[in-house]
Amino acid sequence: APIGLAPRSKLVCSCFGVSETAICNQLAACRGNDAERLSGLQGALRCGTNCGSCLPEIKRLLRQSAVIA
Repeated sequence: APIGLAPRSKLVCSCFGVSETAICNQLAACRGNDAERLSGLQGALRCGTNCGSCLPEIKRLLRQSAVIA
C-alpha cells in the first residue's frame, strides 16, 4: 500500500459501505448503555439502519468494545 494510507478493514455494512474500523472508531466515542451506543453509532454512520443484515456483527463489535473500554 502507498505510504500514509491505512489498510482496508472488513466491510460490515454493505448498504452504506461502513467498515469495521469505522465502526470501532465511532464506538470509542459513543457513551451510555448498549442501546444508546448503538443508536449513536447508527446516527453517525447509518450502519444497521437499512436492511439490518449487519446488526449481528455490529452488536458483536459493540459488546467487544464495551469489554475493552
